[in-house]
Amino acid sequence: MSTWLRTLIGAPGKVIVGADFSAEEIAIQAWASGDVQFMEAYKSSDPYCWMAVFAGAFPAGTKKTKLGYVDATGNLVDAATQASYKGIRETFKALMLGIGFGMGLEKLASKMTQNRINALPKEDQELLAKARFSSDPALLEKAAEVLDATKVVPGFWNSDTDADYPELQRASTYTKYHREFFAAYWAWKESVVNFYRDHGFCALVDGWSLLEGEVRDTSVGNFPVQGMGGCILRRAVERCLWAGLEVIAPLHDCVYVVSDPDKAEEDAATLVREMKMAVVDLCGSDFIRIEPKVYVTDWVNYTSTWTEEKQSREFKEYGKYMDKRVKD
Repeated sequence: MSTWLRTLIGAPGKVIVGADFSAEEIAIQAWASGDVQFMEAYKSSDPYCWMAVFAGAFPAGTKKTKLGYVDATGNLVDAATQASYKGIRETFKALMLGIGFGMGLEKLASKMTQNRINALPKEDQELLAKARFSSDPALLEKAAEVLDATKVVPGFWNSDTDADYPELQRASTYTKYHREFFAAYWAWKESVVNFYRDHGFCALVDGWSLLEGEVRDTSVGNFPVQGMGGCILRRAVERCLWAGLEVIAPLHDCVYVVSDPDKAEEDAATLVREMKMAVVDLCGSDFIRIEPKVYVTDWVNYTSTWTEEKQSREFKEYGKYMDKRVKD
């Protein structure tokens, strides 16, 4: 669903207004655990950069802006460093989200590796794509070099093979950083699992519960975070409907409504207000950032600011058949 819902387009004479809870899972983890350092990471506006700086992978003061990565003085770093920083940030993003989902070292290493591959320059990604179906020794050797430089290995802290890989390439080392930085979060997560094992259930603020059964500890630890995200989204949709907004659908941590062009900004403000109040209703404060955006469909050229690349091509080709204004 997350793929096909991205084909949303506004009807003729209408626009789509959307807003999402920015890095909601990170925010809920920080709030639920009461981890001050975790909340500091979230409030930094980019928790992944924050953690990279804390781990020493970025120089102090490094930030990600709309124009790119900047140093402590606010100056953009050079192109080569931009590419390097992109991969580093994606690594820490995979770490923070993966640990939240309860990934083990193998899956975490795989996820971090995939994120680093996705952050590679276009020519490297094309090289890897060609190598998948090639028997050319030279091409395969180049692809292997790229993968060796990108791959994160699972590893085990203080194992006999520690010297085999650079420390920052080991998933166990990244996990160790996370445990050290966010000790209160890890203690809270352990307490959630212990409560569930002792009492046979976990309950969310709106009554939804995880009942006793064959549930892994990783899923139990993730339940309050994903569950609270669901609670907030349900409440947000309710409040948006009560406020008179025409809700199309929620998608992950976003809510989308349809609006008239001349009311788009007003509806965007209402959407943000109701989403904020949904968080206040359930959590007592509006600690989650909300980012609104208006998506416009051009029914003359059949383009949309919402649809992704593949769907955009299809919309250009088939849009005329969807436009009721076009005569046979």
